[in-house]
Amino acid sequence: MKDRRKRELDKLEQVWPAVHRARPVPPLGAEWTGRLMDRIRSEAGSRPLRAPVWIDQLVWRTAAAAAVFALIFAGSALLYTEPHRVEVVSLLSDELDAGAPLGDWSR
Repeated sequence: MKDRRKRELDKLEQVWPAVHRARPVPPLGAEWTGRLMDRIRSEAGSRPLRAPVWIDQLVWRTAAAAAVFALIFAGSALLYTEPHRVEVVSLLSDELDAGAPLGDWSR
């Protein structure tokens, strides 16, 4: 099975370059280039290029406001939870010692 497959792959590796060289060369002269550029211009002119500018500004302003809010929230969480860290740890350790940290799930 592997020998047959390897022979087929070897044959394909030999045939593909020959087929590629045998293909006719497309006529890419100045006339073809001109027609292509005309077609690109006509299609580009029929569609809007971008979304309105105000959408871009709204997205970036919203992202900046969200980043500032996240920084303020993270900073306040770090500052105001420091005194309560011992109490939270003790509460969690009491629950873990009891054996059922999230309640009794066997019901």
